[in-house]
Amino acid sequence: MSTAVARLNGKFVIRGVIRLLTGMRIGGTEAGFAIGGVDNPIIRNPLNGQPYIPGSSLKGKMRSLSEKLNKLPLNREHRSGGKPVRRHECDDPTCVVCRVYGASDDQRNHSNDSKNIPGRIIVRDAHLTEESIRLLEMMDTDTPYAEIKSENTLDRITSFSSPRQTERVPAGVEFEFEIIYTDIDYLKGEGAVQNFSDEDILNILKVLELIEEDYIGGSGSRGYGRVKFEITEMFYKPSEYYIKNDESKVKVIIKEKTSLSEAIKKLKEKNV
Repeated sequence: MSTAVARLNGKFVIRGVIRLLTGMRIGGTEAGFAIGGVDNPIIRNPLNGQPYIPGSSLKGKMRSLSEKLNKLPLNREHRSGGKPVRRHECDDPTCVVCRVYGASDDQRNHSNDSKNIPGRIIVRDAHLTEESIRLLEMMDTDTPYAEIKSENTLDRITSFSSPRQTERVPAGVEFEFEIIYTDIDYLKGEGAVQNFSDEDILNILKVLELIEEDYIGGSGSRGYGRVKFEITEMFYKPSEYYIKNDESKVKVIIKEKTSLSEAIKKLKEKNV
């Protein structure tokens, strides 16, 4: 029986800024809001009250669009809040989605025959930039760090109005994001090596570019959540860096503010 081995080569680190081109809403809890308060509050850091973009929200959007882009079957159903959530998961370690975002064994098999595929990507929570914090604290906003948008739903027959208020982060605000990709060789059978890092890094940037033509958060069809990504730095830390703590081994790929399209072009030219 052949043995599969995962060999860590290093880590790609991608850092940048998410700029809101329109107001964005990622929902939080309504607990603690007084009567007459906001119907749809945003998620906030409980320590300082500042809004942020959860890494799970960004990663989930990336995975969802990757599944659609690659026309993969939504063959797995999870339960979330009592409702079915369908997505793609398989046991193919070469799958363009599962090898990056991970896949779990449908049978919850914890034996050596488990077909779980660990994800290679880490998406950190994105927090406000210092400049955006300063600007928002100077502004006379409806709620701390946020605005309130009033909307109306009209009955098409009676014209009965059903108003609601939605809290959202205003356009122009910026968040700092960080994505880490683990570069791994899979050795299987007769020493055959599979490595998808070059392809995966390009695909990660491409799906971020696709998000720019989509949205983050809720109510995207009503104009919410349009964003622009900029890469501020990208580098590669090989395993030698971690073993010997040798800074000279770090490979700088991008070191200045760059659009996604420019970053993709540079990576293709360098063949990272």
